[in-house]
Amino acid sequence: MKGMDRPLQLIVNADDAGIDPARNEGILECFENGIVRSATALVNGRAFGEISLYARAHPELGLGLHFNLTDGQPSGPASRTLASQGIFRPKREVWQAAWAGLLDPEEVAAEFRSQLDRFLETGLTPTHFDGHNHVHVFPGVLEACLMVLRDFPQIRRLRLPREILAALPGPLPSDGVPAPADQELSGPAKALRAAGHPKAAFFRNLADRAAARVP
Repeated sequence: MKGMDRPLQLIVNADDAGIDPARNEGILECFENGIVRSATALVNGRAFGEISLYARAHPELGLGLHFNLTDGQPSGPASRTLASQGIFRPKREVWQAAWAGLLDPEEVAAEFRSQLDRFLETGLTPTHFDGHNHVHVFPGVLEACLMVLRDFPQIRRLRLPREILAALPGPLPSDGVPAPADQELSGPAKALRAAGHPKAAFFRNLADRAAARVP
């Protein structure tokens, strides 16, 4: 997160690549005809093979890893904390468990390694990573990811969801995110919540915390 004194660079990235063919089609149309220059892909998506083949043939599309704990099947063995009957638990349950410190960092790290290995099997190296439903910035999850990335320095960039108030058109529902007390929120997060954006406030708060922990 250092180097913020450098000129700002606009990066237009498309999340959720590989989830299904329709999502890939939209992302690739924006890449070929617009300003999207990168995407992050879920390795357990049913169209991941399609997007990875395209990225191999078009290296100008930067393809990163969209780390997933909330949608579809885990890539490795997962306990009942992360999955139920072989399927990841809904995002609200995962968010609540992560905020409460109930996720095992070693298990999260193992799943991250499994997803990273599946990505590398394509012959590609992730240009960056972020988290599906912003799960990568939750307490315990970010630390687990960084633990793995210390052994994989090729990935040097990650996205932090630090949206600003001016970019939001109107009040957003909480969507099941936890509701921390005001004293637990950063200044920008307090401003977002006061303006009626509880969901954006929560993730801005997590991102502000993460920024202090990412070298």
